[in-house]
Amino acid sequence: MSKLDVDFRRDFIEALNNIVRRLGQGAKICDCNADDRFIFACVEFVEEEIINNTNDIFTAVHGKIDRYINDFSVAPKDSIDEHKTYFFIFHTLHERLSKDNENKEMVQIILYTMVYIFDDLLSLVNAKRQALNKRVCQMITDGTLFKKTGDIGLYLTYKCLYKHAEENQTNS
Repeated sequence: MSKLDVDFRRDFIEALNNIVRRLGQGAKICDCNADDRFIFACVEFVEEEIINNTNDIFTAVHGKIDRYINDFSVAPKDSIDEHKTYFFIFHTLHERLSKDNENKEMVQIILYTMVYIFDDLLSLVNAKRQALNKRVCQMITDGTLFKKTGDIGLYLTYKCLYKHAEENQTNS
């Protein structure tokens, strides 16, 4: 296993832990009407899903990132950026849990958490975008997020916004 793979495995586990810790906060950013008991049940369910399927989730996420890197010829220098790690974890959880229609609200809570985490990352470069959050949350609520943004469109939107803001800070 290469150093990049070892580092990615560590970053992957750290991102999973952060996702579980922040599930409830994600529901709040999108004004989700879920009650605290449902959010707690969601956290427990996602923790169990992650614990029982960490290797499968890791393999799926790693494969998606490899495809992305190869398709766009963007080999990382040191490590996989956290935007990519988070996005493909959320995308994988969405795919895994969307197969069962009973998980619809749980999938929404998970995706709202993605918006929350991406918003947090954008705040590091003073690039929070409430209008973007609102639109993404609406697509999540409507169940059309990945139908409208494709497999990577949302990732590219957030990543480009972040990089542009980061460059503006550097040039200021």
